[in-house]
Amino acid sequence: MRTEEKPVEAQAEIPKNKHELTADLLKDLLAQGEVPAAQIKDLMRQHEIGEKTLQEVKSDLGIKSVRRMKKWYWRMPGVTGAERQE
Repeated sequence: MRTEEKPVEAQAEIPKNKHELTADLLKDLLAQGEVPAAQIKDLMRQHEIGEKTLQEVKSDLGIKSVRRMKKWYWRMPGVTGAERQE
């Protein structure tokens, strides 16, 4: 019995390491606007991504931190929009 192979396109979508996974998660999460930093850190803990990896990828992507009303938010450079409502 032959097992079916996944198409090459599907294999290419799988992150190769924690940095790629972190970058993919951050890009998806921040694509529509700012997100509270606490929400991002909670998501990263769920994916077992450490603070060092998160900060490295944040820097690599040029993600900015802004503080309003005693709360920190992250946003991608060039992405406009207020805090997302979920």
